Amino acid sequence: MEKRLAFLGILFVFAIATLSLVSAAVNQTTETDKVEAAYSCLNKKVQGNCAALSTEEKIFSLLSIGQCRSEVLSGSTDDGCWSSSTSSSCKLKTTAEAILALKNSNAGTQVQEAEDWLLSQNRKPSELTWYLQVETPGASTCTVAYSGLSSYSFNILEDKTLSGNPGPGLSA
Repeated sequence: MEKRLAFLGILFVFAIATLSLVSAAVNQTTETDKVEAAYSCLNKKVQGNCAALSTEEKIFSLLSIGQCRSEVLSGSTDDGCWSSSTSSSCKLKTTAEAILALKNSNAGTQVQEAEDWLLSQNRKPSELTWYLQVETPGASTCTVAYSGLSSYSFNILEDKTLSGNPGPGLSA
């Protein structure tokens, strides 16, 4: 009798374990299914609705699902740049994102003016202080080479101070 109860107990535990595994397998959604569902949802929200989207939403719709290309192209200013939805002035980030999306959608030949505008925005910052920290376990010698200038060697002493000439721009 005890053997029979033990056998039924083991059989019961095995049946419960099997049922829970089968249930988990049936209800499991794979990552691919989730991604496909997200793309499907995005397609439904964007399709035929590009005109109502913000500049950023149009750009990312083009980048992710390939829609709103003509709206992104027509959203550039006369300077060949893009403004954000909250501003009328050209924005570096928005223009760079638009260029990336358009190049990704094989409209790369239509972004030369935007690339030129983006490159023309290159400026040197004023009153910028750079801090360089060199960690050594003890005293050490360093050589610094500046673009277009000669190299400078200096020593880092045990007390972490500098001796020698580190060149223009570096000080202890």
